Amino acid sequence: MGLYFINNLMKQIFKNNLYFFIPYFSILLFSVGILIFGDKANIHIFINQRHSNFADVFFEYATMLGGGIAIPILILPTLFVKYRYTISSIITILSSTLIVFVLKQSLNMPRPLKYFNNIYEGNYQLRLIEGIDIHGSYSFPSGHTATAFAVFTFFALITNKKYKYLKIFYLFMAIIIAYSRMYLSQHFLQDIVVGSIIGSLLAVLSFFFINKIKNEKLNKSL
Repeated sequence: MGLYFINNLMKQIFKNNLYFFIPYFSILLFSVGILIFGDKANIHIFINQRHSNFADVFFEYATMLGGGIAIPILILPTLFVKYRYTISSIITILSSTLIVFVLKQSLNMPRPLKYFNNIYEGNYQLRLIEGIDIHGSYSFPSGHTATAFAVFTFFALITNKKYKYLKIFYLFMAIIIAYSRMYLSQHFLQDIVVGSIIGSLLAVLSFFFINKIKNEKLNKSL
């Protein structure tokens, strides 16, 4: 009975968010295919060679939405919806941050700057944006991407299914932040792919479990 209930609830979650998950899974599978058949250095070079002055400024600011003060600002409106959503979003972000931190410290994989300077056997010179602090270590997985997908997946989950275009917008925002990490040469494609999986999966699990708690106080808001 318990497994039947869980299975039905999970199916309902995905059914109510098809406009988020179908495009996300499509892009995810496409990205995994690129990683399987491509080389991470060549993939990054391809991205690094496509730039513009507008994109430099746009992605410099877009990436800020995946960390720092932007996160509490983004989740603040949930206090006016339901307390359970605020609690769940905080748990999602903290758990994704913890998992990312453990993986980063355990694997300590080089970021693009360090990789192309010390490991890459070719002679490609990364194009970097002046004034941005480019890190060299702890590349895998992308923390900004994990946080972005944790936040915006959760937003999609708590949004009524009739607002399908809003769910698409949330996915678009998460992807923009994820792509900014590659555009700025802070991460490789594999870093943001795994980061997105961590963030979105934890958002679904957190949403699932918070809705199983039968406490009317959690349904209140400011």
